[in-house]
Amino acid sequence: MGITNFEDIKCLTAAIRKLLDTKPIGYFRNKSFPPREPWALFLEAHSRTGEKIQKLTYPEYLKMNGLKHGDP
Repeated sequence: MGITNFEDIKCLTAAIRKLLDTKPIGYFRNKSFPPREPWALFLEAHSRTGEKIQKLTYPEYLKMNGLKHGDP
């Protein structure tokens, strides 16, 4: 895309997070914090490449990890 200005990158990232309805990632998360929401975890897992992961659906991901939609 050719975007090199960090402020522009932050603005784009915030807009994408808003579209996907996810919260910003706390890179220095404490283990005592509640787990991230299942949708964000699914998107993180689905961002990897490979035939198997690309076929994975959100309901399958929830079932495989023992999560429910709407969990914190």
